[in-house]
Amino acid sequence: MNFIGNQDLPLISIITIVYNDVENIEKTIKSILEQSYKNIQYIVVDGASSDGTKTILEKYKDNIDVFISENDTGISDAFNKGTKLVKGDYINYMNSGDSFIDDNSLLKFVHAIVDSNSDVVTAFSRFSNSRIPKKVVSNTSFINKKSMISHQASFISKKLFDQYGLYDETFKVRMDYEFWLRVLPHSTLFFINETLVDYADGGISGKNTKLNFDEEVRAQRKNLNFIKREFYFVDSTLRYILKKVLSFLKKLHKK
Repeated sequence: MNFIGNQDLPLISIITIVYNDVENIEKTIKSILEQSYKNIQYIVVDGASSDGTKTILEKYKDNIDVFISENDTGISDAFNKGTKLVKGDYINYMNSGDSFIDDNSLLKFVHAIVDSNSDVVTAFSRFSNSRIPKKVVSNTSFINKKSMISHQASFISKKLFDQYGLYDETFKVRMDYEFWLRVLPHSTLFFINETLVDYADGGISGKNTKLNFDEEVRAQRKNLNFIKREFYFVDSTLRYILKKVLSFLKKLHKK
């Protein structure tokens, strides 16, 4: 986008990953390009799409700073490919189908970054008739609540990746949850009490409830002490059971 190098404003690196999403990718690109805040490095990581997605990306090639189109092993791999190319101070992951609420959303995030000087600045992300997270979280919130923030509505200081590593590529759907569990106990968090992002519900994590649960528990075992992981295991299990019950009732209703 040719705004790299502005000495007065933080450079924000926005990463969009996409694979065969010709119907939604343009909405995401437009949402980013139309932001009033312009000091952006825009990175697009395409997993070798074959449905016309690359034709749309080619249309916007002059507005994309870095474009990769090649096979990957999944979301974590695509995230990490983009992260390794970041030049900005803060990183945001706005995947295909996701979008900012309006043209000033990014500006609000930047104001919060500058004013709070926090490692992670986040807000509510809206999807369907709900939002992520359910409630405002803060530095004093329990880690199981903080780790439920939306990566689409989060801006992460690049230094956190330098200090604590990239996304764990053994996780196929809950790589963001694992990252938050690993990083947030050592970071400062600032929450903007506004809904600033539209999240495209229906991704792989939403479709595979069992895998989502299994990886959530594995992330807890990897990053938490015995007492916390046993407590949070109960919390995860109850949420998993509730989702299964609601899904069952929804199927009954359709019949």
